[in-house]
Amino acid sequence: MIGRNLLTLLVILAAWWPAASGQCPSSIVTITGVDPSSGEAGDEVTLMVAGANMFPATTYRAMVGLYEDFNFPQAASDTLSIEEYTVASGFDGSINFGINYTVPPGGNPESSYSLAITLVDEPTRMCSTTSQGRLFSYESTVFPVHFGNFQVSQLDDQNLLKWTTFSQQSIELFVVERSFDGMTDWSEIGTVASGGDSEVTLDYTLIDERPMIKNYYRVVAHDANGSSENTHIVFIEKKLLEDELHLIANPVDDQLHLFSKTTDPQCYRVLSLHGQVIMTGQVQAAGRQTISVRDLVPGFYLFQTSNSSKRFLRQ
Repeated sequence: MIGRNLLTLLVILAAWWPAASGQCPSSIVTITGVDPSSGEAGDEVTLMVAGANMFPATTYRAMVGLYEDFNFPQAASDTLSIEEYTVASGFDGSINFGINYTVPPGGNPESSYSLAITLVDEPTRMCSTTSQGRLFSYESTVFPVHFGNFQVSQLDDQNLLKWTTFSQQSIELFVVERSFDGMTDWSEIGTVASGGDSEVTLDYTLIDERPMIKNYYRVVAHDANGSSENTHIVFIEKKLLEDELHLIANPVDDQLHLFSKTTDPQCYRVLSLHGQVIMTGQVQAAGRQTISVRDLVPGFYLFQTSNSSKRFLRQ
């Protein structure tokens, strides 16, 4: 029994000796099970990886990459996606494992891609083996709407939105969204029904009756399959009339003191700096007046009417 264990240890040490001396084994790695047909981002393909002549009982780092136009494993710019796994070889120097690989977004339908795997031994990181899988290509996905012009203009204290489509198929609805910064907190301000399937230009309009001072807009087309497509984002800043509202004191405590020059009452809103409406009410005709802000937590706010916007600090 002792002799057999000693023999096993000598075999393992002999397999490790090439790594210690800077030599790498003539490893062979093959990939099977890759679906060679076209697909889309999010599709899952199964990789079966088999390796032979590896270091025995060794941990390997497996790097699976999707490389464009046979450029593997060259410049990082040629790599669409890399995922890493940790695997171990057996005492006989073999490796067998499966990977469920999710196709990443960003593929060019006009390019070819190759799935490849590289195995690097973790103890020395000196020896690596790369194997190329079968080819993969992306389907060309064309959304069934071709947007034309999208523009926004101010009409008194409202904003008029106009957009066109050059062609559209199976579009059910257009949703108009607005944001205060063009990146976050998109909120729906209205919808417009689709004009039906068309290969000619169709015109659409919507009025934002209560715009903010700074407005970012986009139109989202929704089709019958639940997919959506956006227009580009359009920004418009409200042009204020002659300043007819003045804050008498800023920062404020429990009361907001203001002086109005308007001849008619106006509706007002108190907004957070993120565009959330906190309070609403009405400013009376010309004169000095006071509005309670006792319920506001300390911080910065916007006091906004149809033709004026004032920033104040609630202490």
